[in-house]
Amino acid sequence: MTQYIIPIEYAFLTFPIIAFFFTMPYMFYQNYKYGSTVFLKNLIIYSFILYLINIFFLVILPLPSISEVAKLKTPKFQLEPLRFLKEFKAATVFRPHKHSTWIPALKQECFYVPFFNAVMLIPLGIYLRYYFRINPIIVVFLCFFTSCFFEFTQVTGLYGIYPRSYRVCDVDDLILNTFGGVVGLILSPIVSIFLPSREELNKLACKKSVRITFFRRLCAWFTDLFAIVLIAALVDFVYLRPVKNTTIAGLYGLEVMIVLILIYFVIVPSITKGRTLGKMVFKMKLVRRRDGNEPKPWQYFIRYSLLYLMVIGIPYILISAWQIRDKINGETKTAMLTVLCAIGGIVAIALLETFVKMMGIDGEYIYGVISGTKNVSTRKDTAS
Repeated sequence: MTQYIIPIEYAFLTFPIIAFFFTMPYMFYQNYKYGSTVFLKNLIIYSFILYLINIFFLVILPLPSISEVAKLKTPKFQLEPLRFLKEFKAATVFRPHKHSTWIPALKQECFYVPFFNAVMLIPLGIYLRYYFRINPIIVVFLCFFTSCFFEFTQVTGLYGIYPRSYRVCDVDDLILNTFGGVVGLILSPIVSIFLPSREELNKLACKKSVRITFFRRLCAWFTDLFAIVLIAALVDFVYLRPVKNTTIAGLYGLEVMIVLILIYFVIVPSITKGRTLGKMVFKMKLVRRRDGNEPKPWQYFIRYSLLYLMVIGIPYILISAWQIRDKINGETKTAMLTVLCAIGGIVAIALLETFVKMMGIDGEYIYGVISGTKNVSTRKDTAS
């Protein structure tokens, strides 16, 4: 049984890393299409990823050394259908009329190896039918081709990493895996009784889209940040690279960056009625807090000045202070310490606000309160 425990342990250790790289694209897509994410839907998707990692690791792990595999003389193929039944009949201690043989029979390799091969793709049949709503016939074919992929992985020695296969390519595995997928397909209606369908989850996400969640704002902010960096890079390549004097280029570049930020976050929203590119993509806009009307240009200026002072200005001040810490006298150092304490307080407030928003508590950030602005949803569509 150890050969099944080790792959599962590795799968759970690997899952956080794979989930990390999957999270951002998935979060962007869900907030773009539905305006929010639903916890149960996220749980289903992430459990599916964890399941796929588990079954793949069960196929390839534990990995032997290449030298050990090179010395193997065992058969590479087993092409006799239903051979596992003959092996079970020959080796099992199971006797239907003797209850004392039932438990020992479950611990025999002739039983648990075929059993786990069948069980392995039962969840796949359930996921494909219940959540992804795939046609039953296609589900059967997908389960069969998944099993073919596993056998191909084994017979090629993990795609050529090993000089030969270190596990037998068994036709019975194809039969048992596909059978398990069919069992999952049959069981999927039972799951639908206890869990809402994907369509219902999408409708719930659309209903929640009237709220501006933390992750939706984060997606819009990353989009705006990417746009600013891309525009700045183009300006640098076209206009600043030809300037030979690096000092002049640096000063000019700083001025250009300030102008770009002013244009992007003050002039553009004034023209587009409270929308930046990120807000357009994720269907939201800025309005005045007191009456819901379009903000004034000075309100955009205050809002984004405070925001990017915290995001860009504060780290810049802290880095500069650290670099010159040994070149200042006592009075200046005291004044700088006071400034740093004030900055620390601002950072603490920002972190606390971020934590509160991540917990799902509604409300505007302090820079929105000071500028008299807030985000509202512009979504009018429904789930499809």
